[in-house]
Amino acid sequence: MIVLHAFIKVNPNQRQQYLEHARDVMKHSKAEEGNNSYHLYEDTLEANKFVMVEEWKDLAALEFHFKTAHYADFKIATKDMLADEVRVERYDVKGKL
Repeated sequence: MIVLHAFIKVNPNQRQQYLEHARDVMKHSKAEEGNNSYHLYEDTLEANKFVMVEEWKDLAALEFHFKTAHYADFKIATKDMLADEVRVERYDVKGKL
């Protein structure tokens, strides 16, 4: 299983628009065959700071996701809404505890 953590800082004046786009990409991504979960969490201490947590069956499923229209649309639509560069951490997980 592949787990991604994407750390995101959104411009405060574009927060609502970002969340609308995030909801859309999450809805479509969760419907992908190789997706196990796809969630967005907000930092409770720092406004407009989020982490997107994704779980994928395998690398092939993640690579397929990166080629989907909904992912490309999300990246284009939100690129100017970010207050900082997105930092992504990828984990290869053998199983769950």
